[in-house]
Amino acid sequence: MGDARPFTLALFGGSGATGRAIIDQAVQGRIRIRGLVREGSSLGGYDGEVIRIKGSLSDAQAIAQTLEGADAVSIVIGPRPPYRDVFCATATGLILEAMRRHGITRVVCQTGAMIGDYPANQSSLLKRMAKLFQRQRPAISRDRVEQERLIRTSGLEWTLIKPPRLTNGPRSKRFKSGDDLKAGLLSSVSRADVAAFTLDEVLSPRHIREAVFMAG
Repeated sequence: MGDARPFTLALFGGSGATGRAIIDQAVQGRIRIRGLVREGSSLGGYDGEVIRIKGSLSDAQAIAQTLEGADAVSIVIGPRPPYRDVFCATATGLILEAMRRHGITRVVCQTGAMIGDYPANQSSLLKRMAKLFQRQRPAISRDRVEQERLIRTSGLEWTLIKPPRLTNGPRSKRFKSGDDLKAGLLSSVSRADVAAFTLDEVLSPRHIREAVFMAG
């Protein structure tokens, strides 16, 4: 008998730093990646382990192609400086709609510790910083809150990952995570640890329908 079909993860946001960390660890764990990539971006090497679908996050057909044969979905999209692009909620809505059509139920989505109203998880200083961000970037803030609402009301087996400041440090395996974890203004976690947590959740879900905070 031949080898069993590898676990396949549909990845949206794979060209970003956290997405690259997910790809690096996924291929080491023999997880196949199907990644949506726009023109001018790259998902790195890994010929054979990474299947690239050219398109944009507004292209419903490209999103559907990315989901073909996938066992789970990871969403790590987000605006980059100077934070003018507002697209997360619309793109996430298209992804969730396509997931339901394809019968895929598991989705892990990264947002951020300052997004939304989580009084038990946000220190007083972090709450102040979140309010400042809301005033300075109101459209981006509303977009991210709506993205979380769409995930929460999707009817799927979702997990929200809410890291504080992200670093490029190595995978530590000592990070803390939980729906009751409090994040502070100086809290941080490496992208490698976020990637490890993401892959653990898609392979062996422990936080279904929970918003999980992280800290190194």
